[in-house]
Amino acid sequence: MARQLADQFAELDAEDEETFAEEEGLLDIQFRCPEYGHEWQEQWPSACDSECPNCDTKNITALT
Repeated sequence: MARQLADQFAELDAEDEETFAEEEGLLDIQFRCPEYGHEWQEQWPSACDSECPNCDTKNITALT
C-alpha cells in the first residue's frame, strides 16, 4: 500500500512540474564566464546564478 501511494505521488509531482513549466513559462537566461569568456544559455522559471559548464567556475550571475 505504501509503495502504491509513493508511486501515485511521484506521478502527481511529475504532472505538476510539467503543468508549472507550461503555465509559468521558462526564462532563457544568458551567462558569460568571467574567467574565460565562455557563453551559454539555460532555461529556468526564475533568474538564478549558474556554474560554467566548461571550467566549473561557480556563482556566475546572468547577463543583464
